[in-house]
Amino acid sequence: MTGMDSGDDPPLLGFPPDETPAPRRDRAGSTAGPMPAAGLITPRVAAFSVFYRAHIERVVAFLRFQGANWAEAADVAQEAMAEAYQRWETLIRPDAWVRTVATREFIRLRLRIHEDPTEQIPEPM
Repeated sequence: MTGMDSGDDPPLLGFPPDETPAPRRDRAGSTAGPMPAAGLITPRVAAFSVFYRAHIERVVAFLRFQGANWAEAADVAQEAMAEAYQRWETLIRPDAWVRTVATREFIRLRLRIHEDPTEQIPEPM
């Protein structure tokens, strides 16, 4: 890998600075983080959330090492994580599973890319 191309900025993996949710204030006026809706945090969601936060940047870096640009890497990593969440209870090694799924999806993405020539191809003589 030779470094970043111009205009190849890494994606934001959290909230963009201008879209960060405002902190919540309790009755005493102190701030707390955003509060989830009651009943949404299940053990499954909590476990996956910990996994996601620990591994999403690693998966993106793994895909970049394979040749993906930032946008491709972020999109493919997100798709792999979404699939992992749907199968969360059945995954034995979720980190390896996500990397395998991400690699396969990246290969499919690259195989689907079809470039159209912009100039006429010369006829053989």
